[in-house]
Amino acid sequence: MTSTQADSEQRAEPPLPRARPDDGSVQTQQPGRWPQVVVPGAPEDPFAAQLPPFGASLFEAPGMAGGQGPNPNYQVDVGDQILVSTWGQVEQEITTAVDPQGNIFLPGIGPVQVRGVSSGGLSQHVEQEVRSVYRENVGVYATLASTRAIGVFVTGFVERQGRFPGAPSESVIDFLAKAGGVDPNRGSYRDITILRNDRVIARADLYDFLLSGQLPRVNFQEGDTILVGEQRSTVIAEGDVRNNYRFEFPVDGPLTGAELIRMSRPLPKATHARVIGSRNGMPESDYIPLDVFEREQLRDQDRVTFGADQAGETIMVEVSGAHIGPSTYVTSRNASLLQLLDYIKVDPELAAVHAVHLRRESVARQQEASLQAALDRLERSLVSSTIDLQGEATIRRAEAEMVMGYIERARRVEPDGTVVVVNSRGQFVDLRLEDGDEIIIPPQRGVVMVSGEVMAPQALAFEEGQTARFYIGRSGGLTDRGDSGKVILRRLNGQVEVVSPTTVVRAGDEVIAPPRVDFKGWVFAQELAQMIYQLAVITRTVMLF
Repeated sequence: MTSTQADSEQRAEPPLPRARPDDGSVQTQQPGRWPQVVVPGAPEDPFAAQLPPFGASLFEAPGMAGGQGPNPNYQVDVGDQILVSTWGQVEQEITTAVDPQGNIFLPGIGPVQVRGVSSGGLSQHVEQEVRSVYRENVGVYATLASTRAIGVFVTGFVERQGRFPGAPSESVIDFLAKAGGVDPNRGSYRDITILRNDRVIARADLYDFLLSGQLPRVNFQEGDTILVGEQRSTVIAEGDVRNNYRFEFPVDGPLTGAELIRMSRPLPKATHARVIGSRNGMPESDYIPLDVFEREQLRDQDRVTFGADQAGETIMVEVSGAHIGPSTYVTSRNASLLQLLDYIKVDPELAAVHAVHLRRESVARQQEASLQAALDRLERSLVSSTIDLQGEATIRRAEAEMVMGYIERARRVEPDGTVVVVNSRGQFVDLRLEDGDEIIIPPQRGVVMVSGEVMAPQALAFEEGQTARFYIGRSGGLTDRGDSGKVILRRLNGQVEVVSPTTVVRAGDEVIAPPRVDFKGWVFAQELAQMIYQLAVITRTVMLF
């Protein structure tokens, strides 16, 4: 080996390991490189997609702490600070601590035993002692100024185990909050034990507090321990309920359907419950009425979905436009349009009763599906079209980008579900109403709207017997992109017609000049023109390029 080779090898350093790719792709190891270092990702939380447990909201507020003062049942103990004020024959105000014998000392009166006296009865108790010395012309007021600080251990299935300072009068919820609350995925909200000198002095079920406001009153002492047990079996309640949560089984027995109904509070419309779970190691699903579900005994990890499965006897119909009276009507499921119109009051001078039409949610959904299918066909035609001449490539590419942008905008429009309720002879068709229908009664209009590819879109006063070409001319005529052979008329009754410019316009109509679609040699040009007219019909708007 030469000296040059030795110096080169001495200076050589191993290359650094390559970083883990951010996109998750696999990189091929290069010759002479160190193997790729792969950092394993954190495992997914199995509880992330589940509903929160009932009671988790108790500990959602950050920095939650106990109350500022003791409850009236708190019993005074050694170390508490007592404020005593007297006036009249003796005027003084002192703050003194309860000594190890349970007394406070008042000048001119002596020691007063207060240990074990409730906070609410403290003033009356001290007053009796003072009046034993000063019988007349003296007023006394005593209150608990502050309680001694103690430390309480919180352990078990909580977010942060440890010893937490507080006041004896604070509740078990206050100390749990200081520990970060019950672990929502592993801790129990129903099995909480308070220990003193290794003996159980109280048990807490937070469901009792959440549902009825009941919470055990405990005067905590130094060294007490709050133990949160392991989460018991749970059931998910969802659907038509007021409380969508995971509910925990009680400590002393199973969870019945009746108890779950009490806690989850189904909506009045709920009639059935779907129970999905497992029995004897096999999946099981049941669908039962609520009165039968009340007698069911639920199992761990059951999922109960409440819902309405019985059609109501009535429907609700909205009324808008030029009418007099209520805007919502409740009627029989078998009611028809003409039957309900008999109960709707209108002013014939103001309402265009001949132009009544409907808006229906089911029709809007069908229009949405039809629109998306038509846009898909147009997009496929655009992608699959070919270019015959090499020189047209740049022009056609620009046109294709314009049409793709049009398709993207068209996908975001929302059909309004308009239903025209007159036949070809102008007579009303007595349609059966559906729940959620909206009856539109347009007001009389003496104007004609002109829009689309015209120079000056505007509203013009209606003139009897005039054609669409007349109103387009009064609006400045067509733009360079306007179609001189077709006009879209939107009638007052919701009907949309594609007509010639010589068609006579009625009062309240809207004259829309559509754009001219002129992509010569493109197989999708006709589909694009159809799309413009379809959008005009189902969305009552003309989308321009």
